[in-house]
Amino acid sequence: MPLSELKLNTRLLLPPGIMALLAVLLCIFGIRNLAEVNAVLSSVYNDRVVPLQSLKTIADRYAVNIVDTAHKARNGNIGWAEARKNIEESGAVVEKAWRAYTSTSLVDEERDLIKQIEPLFANANRELAELLAIMQREDRNALAAFTMQRLYPAIDPISEKISALVGLQLRVAKQQNDLAEANYMMVRNLTAAMLLAGLVVCVWFSLKVGRSIKAQIGMEPGAAAELAQAVSAGDLSQDVPVAPGDTLSIAANLRTVVVNLRRMAADAMTLAEAGVEGRLAVRADANAHSGEYRRIIEGVNATLDAVVGPLDRVRELLTCVEQGDLSRRIDEDYQGQLQELRLAANATVIRLSETINEVSVAADQLSDAAEQVSATSQVLAQSASEQAAGVEQTSASVEQMAASINQNAENAAVTDAMAGKSAQEAVEGGAAVKQTVEAMKEIATRIGIIDDIAYQTNMLALNAAIEAARAGNQGKGFAVVAAEVRKLAERSQTAAQEIGKLAEQTVQDAELAGRMIDSIIPTIGKTSALVQEIAAASHEQAVGVGQINQAMNQVNRVTQQNAASSEELAATAEQMSGQAEQLQNLMSFFRLADEEPPSPRQFATERPPKTKPARDRFEADFLPNEGQFVRY
Repeated sequence: MPLSELKLNTRLLLPPGIMALLAVLLCIFGIRNLAEVNAVLSSVYNDRVVPLQSLKTIADRYAVNIVDTAHKARNGNIGWAEARKNIEESGAVVEKAWRAYTSTSLVDEERDLIKQIEPLFANANRELAELLAIMQREDRNALAAFTMQRLYPAIDPISEKISALVGLQLRVAKQQNDLAEANYMMVRNLTAAMLLAGLVVCVWFSLKVGRSIKAQIGMEPGAAAELAQAVSAGDLSQDVPVAPGDTLSIAANLRTVVVNLRRMAADAMTLAEAGVEGRLAVRADANAHSGEYRRIIEGVNATLDAVVGPLDRVRELLTCVEQGDLSRRIDEDYQGQLQELRLAANATVIRLSETINEVSVAADQLSDAAEQVSATSQVLAQSASEQAAGVEQTSASVEQMAASINQNAENAAVTDAMAGKSAQEAVEGGAAVKQTVEAMKEIATRIGIIDDIAYQTNMLALNAAIEAARAGNQGKGFAVVAAEVRKLAERSQTAAQEIGKLAEQTVQDAELAGRMIDSIIPTIGKTSALVQEIAAASHEQAVGVGQINQAMNQVNRVTQQNAASSEELAATAEQMSGQAEQLQNLMSFFRLADEEPPSPRQFATERPPKTKPARDRFEADFLPNEGQFVRY
């Protein structure tokens, strides 16, 4: 079967499958040879290395332990019991080591040597039995003679045969090593040959598979992927290289796809440009395409037909509207949003008809309203003039009242200041009187102290006179001085008593004055509070009158503005009447449907009163609110 008829997955798996098969064969071959090498190594170890240990043990026991024990026992270095024990243990070890050696795999030459050694072992065992008997007797001379004459001749042949067996083990191990090395060389060469052959076969299959895949794709896979990505992204400018005569590869099919897409894109661009330019009758040639591409173009043409038909009906309807004919409608039925477009167009014309009808009615009502506004504005102008005169008189009266109230407020403020000052001075006077009373009480206290001092001085002078009289002539001078001091003390006491009485009277008078001032202070405070209330009331009246004056001024300005606005309103009413007539002329251009028009919206049918709306707006916007004034 040709490779081109295989599946792509099968072709791609052939080279790695061959390599995997080759790897499996090499693994099996390698494992088998490794098993052989392992067997050789196990044989070398178990049958050649381990026996060397057994042979060495036998040689050492005979040449070292047994002979050395005999010499030590002969020389007295060890006891006889210990010597016998060593000989017995060595014999047992030799027997065990020999059994272990003979149980391994033996070659023919080994078997021959074993047959030669076994009689030597039997002879040596008999000599050892004799040696033990001599040691049992503890005969050193016999032991020395036995060792030289019989022990050495029995052991030396065994040592020679053991050495021969050791050499044989080394030769056999060398032979097995040479065999393993030769086997390694053979396996290496065979593995290399199989690997090389497998690589050659794999490379050959890879080239064959690559050529078959490339022939099927028609181009490099990377280039094919880039081309597919470009086409999927909408880039149809890529050139697809195709070998001559190639009509079956993927590249050839991609080229056909690109060509068909270019044609379809060109037709789509033609339709789009025609739509942008308004040439909605242009259609694409569906016969230039095949398969699904043809169905796409036919679908686009059918879509345009389905869209352009309703648009033509809408265009015709709008043309009639442009000419003033609002009686036309679109009667055909469509699907989806086209049906919504038809309904929206019909609803627009119907709504426009209703609006024009309502505008016509509103124009008539606007004309009537303009006449009413003109009459109302004239009445309003006359009322505003009369109101302005009354407001001016009221404003003058309010200004005079404001001046009087301001004067009263100023006088009340001055009186309030004087009353407050009097109350403060009365309070200060009461405090001064209280301080005076306290001072007089302090003076009376000090005078009492002076009276006591004068009394004490008089008593001292009396005592001094008595003492001077007792002294006789020596005390006469002192008696005269004491008499003068006594007189002075009496006069001081008398003066102090008089001053004390006067201070007490002064304290009484000051307390009376303090009580009188205390009784006056509340009255003065009440008078000051009343004056303050009068001043506050006068100030509030002044503020209220000021607010009234401002309101009257504002009313005066508003009244004058109303008069001017009334005149402007009359002029505006005349202009509005002319514009309503012009609007009626414009509405007469449209021809409505024969059916009965809907009732117009009553947004201009109610006629406002002549004066009340203006008055209400005036009161709401300009007249002051009575709640803003201060009540008294």
